[in-house]
Amino acid sequence: MCLWILSIRIQLKFIPSNKIKSLHVDIFSSFNSTMFTNIPFNIQAEEPYREMVYFPLQLSSLIPVLISAIAITIVILLSLIFKLYRRPFSLMVLAINIAHFLFHYTKLDVLVFPPYSDLHCRVFSIPIIFGLQSAAAWSALFAHAFLIIITNPSSCDTLLPLMIKKYYMPLGVLLPSVSGIMSFFTRHFVYSETKGTCIHLIYADHMDIPFFVYMYSNWISLHWQYCLV
Repeated sequence: MCLWILSIRIQLKFIPSNKIKSLHVDIFSSFNSTMFTNIPFNIQAEEPYREMVYFPLQLSSLIPVLISAIAITIVILLSLIFKLYRRPFSLMVLAINIAHFLFHYTKLDVLVFPPYSDLHCRVFSIPIIFGLQSAAAWSALFAHAFLIIITNPSSCDTLLPLMIKKYYMPLGVLLPSVSGIMSFFTRHFVYSETKGTCIHLIYADHMDIPFFVYMYSNWISLHWQYCLV
């Protein structure tokens, strides 16, 4: 039985629901600023498109990413050293951090291997899209598992491992992998000669469908967690 789940449940009873939702929004705001720093969204009327820089080349712009990468590495190492992944919930936490690991270290990779072509940027898009979607999917699945264990604590060691193997793994790994591969062929990232790095183009005259498709799992994850709270 996951006794720590019962402890968290008791503690949450003493926190007003509006405070919990406010905390959720604050966490997401911090997460969003870390993931998408220095990305301008405003498009002037005279410009046909705007370039979104996904891989800044200056270390000063990657400090939040570097700090997150170090913290993620520590969590993964502790999980592997102490074999915490043998527990269902700890396994899901490890999966979330591995997805973040791919995302953050791909962004840091430009400090060592700066992009030089469209092909280079398209290869970068695979771990970026996979990591972003997989982390969001596993977070939503963690919230779903959390709800199940709260309502039925005895299922922690029986039902949850089966659900991870049968349902959560395809949703958290397979679908993000497909999206990552698709991003390579849809040219989600292209190389900018002027900026010397990978960018994503946002046009003023039509909807950016690939972007919405790739970000859809993140919105679903946030909505699901918010509804649970």
